[in-house]
Amino acid sequence: MVVTLACHHEFHERCILPWLQTHVPGTLVHATVHRECPLCRATVKTGQLRFLPRRTLPQSPQSTSPQPGSPDSVAAASTTMPDELFHRLQSIVTNLLGDQQIQLQAVHHLASIVNDVEGKTAEMVGRMVREFGALQPLVELLDCDAARQDALFVLEKLASTSYDEHADETRDLLHDLGTFPKVIMLVDVPSNAIVTCALGVVQSLLIRPENAMHMQEVGLERHLRQLIATTPDATVRRRAEGC
Repeated sequence: MVVTLACHHEFHERCILPWLQTHVPGTLVHATVHRECPLCRATVKTGQLRFLPRRTLPQSPQSTSPQPGSPDSVAAASTTMPDELFHRLQSIVTNLLGDQQIQLQAVHHLASIVNDVEGKTAEMVGRMVREFGALQPLVELLDCDAARQDALFVLEKLASTSYDEHADETRDLLHDLGTFPKVIMLVDVPSNAIVTCALGVVQSLLIRPENAMHMQEVGLERHLRQLIATTPDATVRRRAEGC
């Protein structure tokens, strides 16, 4: 179905309705989260919505720079994912913007999805995480013991071109968020699982020369050589060699 707002902007039903309302975790309540058109910001009243048979919508000239998490920014994802996965992912990335207790659950569920998908679906996961502004809370969760491993795993995957062809966009955003200095501190923790993921993120972010210089300045290369020589974990050794 196509939904026409009072301002005459049109959206696919599965894109605009989640924008207008979202499920409140742990309840049966649906709360209104936006009361305006995502394009022109005109006030939206649910009684003014018109539902018409679905058709191909033209690309709006105003939608070339969509608001984060807006219908236009996730429309591609909604057409390449199964409905259940799309709505589950949308709920998860929205919850990443909530308080820390909700974030802990969300990042665990996101890590599970990231682990299970590939190809075009993986690309759409990366796009939704970026455009909902969920990279920042993922980086902030690196400081949380309970969420660190899941957050690192997600960042490792989304920053890798082998997982998402548009990972360069993720890497640029991670650079702007000051991720590299935070991640290299995790290369020296006692958990092989965390070290493995941290090295994966480091390897992806070393594409920027300034990160390579920073690695030299803090003496990480020396630590990596020691890690290669002493670790019994073949995966950690391989990742360290790749850096």
